[in-house]
Amino acid sequence: MRGYSLIEIMVSAAILIVIVTAILFVFTVAEKSWYADLGIVELQQEVRQSMDGMSRELRQAESDISKPLVISGDGSSIQFYINGYGDPINYYLNGTELVREHPQNTVKVLANNISNLTFCCVHDNICDTDCSNFKVVRVQLRAGRTIKGRSLVFPPDGPLFQQVRLRNE
Repeated sequence: MRGYSLIEIMVSAAILIVIVTAILFVFTVAEKSWYADLGIVELQQEVRQSMDGMSRELRQAESDISKPLVISGDGSSIQFYINGYGDPINYYLNGTELVREHPQNTVKVLANNISNLTFCCVHDNICDTDCSNFKVVRVQLRAGRTIKGRSLVFPPDGPLFQQVRLRNE
Protein backbone atom coordinates (compact mmCIF):
# COMPACT_ATOMS: atom_id res chain seq x y z
CA MET A 1 0.00 0.00 0.00
CA ARG A 2 1.21 3.35 -0.86
CA GLY A 3 0.20 6.52 1.13
CA TYR A 4 1.21 10.10 1.66
CA SER A 5 4.39 10.96 3.44
CA LEU A 6 4.50 13.24 6.45
CA ILE A 7 6.20 15.96 4.41
CA GLU A 8 3.44 15.92 1.77
CA ILE A 9 0.76 16.24 4.45
CA MET A 10 2.65 19.13 6.15
CA VAL A 11 3.05 21.00 2.85
CA SER A 12 -0.65 20.50 2.02
CA ALA A 13 -1.66 21.74 5.50
CA ALA A 14 0.61 24.79 5.19
CA ILE A 15 -0.87 25.68 1.79
CA LEU A 16 -4.40 25.25 3.17
CA ILE A 17 -3.60 27.47 6.19
CA VAL A 18 -2.24 30.21 3.89
CA ILE A 19 -5.37 30.06 1.69
CA VAL A 20 -7.78 30.14 4.67
CA THR A 21 -5.83 33.01 6.29
CA ALA A 22 -5.99 35.02 3.05
CA ILE A 23 -9.74 34.41 2.75
CA LEU A 24 -10.31 35.48 6.37
CA PHE A 25 -8.21 38.61 5.87
CA VAL A 26 -10.23 39.61 2.79
CA PHE A 27 -13.46 38.89 4.66
CA THR A 28 -12.39 41.02 7.65
CA VAL A 29 -11.41 43.97 5.45
CA ALA A 30 -14.69 43.70 3.50
CA GLU A 31 -16.70 43.53 6.73
CA LYS A 32 -15.04 46.66 8.15
CA SER A 33 -15.62 48.49 4.89
CA TRP A 34 -19.27 47.37 4.80
CA TYR A 35 -19.98 48.59 8.33
CA ALA A 36 -18.12 51.86 7.76
CA ASP A 37 -20.09 52.55 4.59
CA LEU A 38 -23.34 51.64 6.30
CA GLY A 39 -22.44 53.89 9.25
CA ILE A 40 -21.67 56.88 7.05
CA VAL A 41 -24.96 56.40 5.16
CA GLU A 42 -26.88 56.32 8.47
CA LEU A 43 -25.09 59.48 9.66
CA GLN A 44 -25.83 61.21 6.37
CA GLN A 45 -29.52 60.31 6.50
CA GLU A 46 -29.92 61.47 10.10
CA VAL A 47 -28.12 64.77 9.46
CA ARG A 48 -30.01 65.56 6.27
CA GLN A 49 -33.43 64.64 7.69
CA SER A 50 -32.76 66.75 10.79
CA MET A 51 -31.51 69.67 8.73
CA ASP A 52 -34.54 69.52 6.43
CA GLY A 53 -36.98 69.40 9.35
CA MET A 54 -35.34 72.32 11.17
CA SER A 55 -35.17 74.38 7.98
CA ARG A 56 -38.81 73.73 7.15
CA GLU A 57 -39.93 74.95 10.58
CA LEU A 58 -37.53 77.90 10.65
CA ARG A 59 -38.95 79.20 7.37
CA GLN A 60 -42.30 79.59 9.17
CA ALA A 61 -40.89 81.41 12.21
CA GLU A 62 -42.56 84.62 13.36
CA SER A 63 -40.41 87.69 13.60
CA ASP A 64 -42.49 90.14 15.57
CA ILE A 65 -41.37 91.73 18.83
CA SER A 66 -43.85 89.82 21.01
CA LYS A 67 -42.50 86.44 19.85
CA PRO A 68 -38.84 86.93 18.90
CA LEU A 69 -36.47 84.34 17.54
CA VAL A 70 -33.82 83.74 20.23
CA ILE A 71 -30.42 82.11 19.80
CA SER A 72 -28.34 81.31 22.88
CA GLY A 73 -25.12 83.26 23.42
CA ASP A 74 -22.93 80.37 22.28
CA GLY A 75 -25.21 79.60 19.32
CA SER A 76 -25.97 76.07 20.49
CA SER A 77 -29.77 76.43 20.76
CA ILE A 78 -32.61 78.28 19.10
CA GLN A 79 -36.13 79.15 20.17
CA PHE A 80 -38.84 80.49 17.86
CA TYR A 81 -42.60 80.64 17.40
CA ILE A 82 -44.78 79.61 14.47
CA ASN A 83 -48.22 81.12 13.75
CA GLY A 84 -50.91 79.07 15.43
CA TYR A 85 -48.58 77.50 18.01
CA GLY A 86 -48.83 78.82 21.56
CA ASP A 87 -45.59 77.28 22.78
CA PRO A 88 -42.17 77.98 21.31
CA ILE A 89 -40.19 75.42 19.34
CA ASN A 90 -36.69 74.73 20.70
CA TYR A 91 -33.79 72.96 19.01
CA TYR A 92 -30.65 72.15 20.98
CA LEU A 93 -27.92 69.61 21.49
CA ASN A 94 -28.23 67.33 24.55
CA GLY A 95 -24.90 65.51 24.72
CA THR A 96 -24.73 64.04 21.22
CA GLU A 97 -28.49 64.08 20.60
CA LEU A 98 -30.20 66.71 18.48
CA VAL A 99 -33.41 67.50 20.35
CA ARG A 100 -36.63 69.23 19.30
CA GLU A 101 -38.79 70.46 22.17
CA HIS A 102 -42.42 71.27 21.40
CA PRO A 103 -44.88 71.59 23.08
CA GLN A 104 -43.24 72.69 26.30
CA ASN A 105 -41.42 69.79 28.05
CA THR A 106 -42.16 67.35 25.19
CA VAL A 107 -38.80 66.24 23.86
CA LYS A 108 -38.13 64.36 20.61
CA VAL A 109 -34.66 63.16 19.63
CA LEU A 110 -34.16 63.91 15.93
CA ALA A 111 -30.63 62.53 15.51
CA ASN A 112 -27.85 60.86 17.47
CA ASN A 113 -24.07 61.17 17.23
CA ILE A 114 -24.20 64.92 16.55
CA SER A 115 -20.85 66.48 17.37
CA ASN A 116 -21.59 70.10 16.45
CA LEU A 117 -24.76 72.21 16.21
CA THR A 118 -24.64 75.96 15.75
CA PHE A 119 -27.26 78.59 14.96
CA CYS A 120 -26.70 82.22 14.03
CA CYS A 121 -28.50 85.08 12.34
CA VAL A 122 -26.87 86.45 9.21
CA HIS A 123 -26.67 90.22 8.69
CA ASP A 124 -24.73 91.37 5.61
CA ASN A 125 -22.76 88.08 5.53
CA ILE A 126 -21.83 88.40 9.22
CA CYS A 127 -22.97 85.61 11.55
CA ASP A 128 -24.26 86.81 14.94
CA THR A 129 -26.46 85.50 17.75
CA ASP A 130 -28.28 88.87 17.99
CA CYS A 131 -31.40 88.35 15.89
CA SER A 132 -33.09 91.74 16.37
CA ASN A 133 -32.77 92.68 12.68
CA PHE A 134 -32.31 89.29 11.15
CA LYS A 135 -33.22 88.16 7.66
CA VAL A 136 -31.54 84.78 7.45
CA VAL A 137 -30.76 82.05 9.98
CA ARG A 138 -27.75 79.79 9.41
CA VAL A 139 -27.78 76.26 10.81
CA GLN A 140 -24.52 74.27 10.99
CA LEU A 141 -24.50 70.59 11.80
CA ARG A 142 -21.87 67.85 11.98
CA ALA A 143 -22.03 64.23 13.10
CA GLY A 144 -19.45 61.60 13.99
CA ARG A 145 -19.17 58.12 15.44
CA THR A 146 -16.79 55.17 15.65
CA ILE A 147 -17.62 51.82 14.09
CA LYS A 148 -15.33 48.78 14.31
CA GLY A 149 -12.40 51.00 15.29
CA ARG A 150 -12.90 53.40 12.39
CA SER A 151 -13.85 57.01 13.06
CA LEU A 152 -16.61 58.31 10.77
CA VAL A 153 -17.49 61.98 10.30
CA PHE A 154 -20.23 63.53 8.16
CA PRO A 155 -19.69 65.73 6.32
CA PRO A 156 -15.98 64.93 6.10
CA ASP A 157 -14.82 68.37 4.95
CA GLY A 158 -16.51 70.55 7.59
CA PRO A 159 -19.98 71.19 9.02
CA LEU A 160 -23.04 70.95 6.80
CA PHE A 161 -24.71 74.33 6.81
CA GLN A 162 -27.90 75.76 5.45
CA GLN A 163 -29.10 79.33 5.37
CA VAL A 164 -32.83 79.74 5.86
CA ARG A 165 -34.69 82.88 4.85
CA LEU A 166 -37.75 83.36 7.03
CA ARG A 167 -41.05 83.63 5.16
CA ASN A 168 -42.72 85.69 7.86
CA GLU A 169 -39.99 88.33 8.19
